[in-house]
Amino acid sequence: MNVEDFNFLANHLTQHIGKKDSRLRESISVGERLAVTLRYLATGDSFGSLMSVFLLGKTTICNIIRETCEAIFRTLNDDFLKMRFMCNQCHTYMHNIDEVLRNMNLTIEKNSQNIQECNDDFQESQKMQVKELKLLLQSIEKKFGERIDAMQKYKKPVRRVFSK
Repeated sequence: MNVEDFNFLANHLTQHIGKKDSRLRESISVGERLAVTLRYLATGDSFGSLMSVFLLGKTTICNIIRETCEAIFRTLNDDFLKMRFMCNQCHTYMHNIDEVLRNMNLTIEKNSQNIQECNDDFQESQKMQVKELKLLLQSIEKKFGERIDAMQKYKKPVRRVFSK
């Protein structure tokens, strides 16, 4: 990035990320905040690497990157980014999408567990019904077998009577 582009960005972001000095310490300048963010975005360096390069704490670097990225988006969105939002609330809704998706995944997971439990219960019920039906059929076969045997005992003498 050339100096003119860097200064252009720094000027546009000053009102959003500029901090005031306090009696105890000097604030981190807009230029340094922008440099940390651009270095992170361009190289993907770890926060540990950025800590040693810029001599800043990890939490400070994390906050600087987050605040600067949000400021860049808010400041340059209308002029430079192709994506346009239909309303101001859309930006807020986009931040909540991850939470909504997380909740949906949890609901799907719970429903999947419930379905699995119902399926297990159904299969267990089917097994019990099959066992009961087998026992019933065995009982019916036994009773019919006994009746058939009894009928055959009575049938033989009856035939002899009619056949004489």
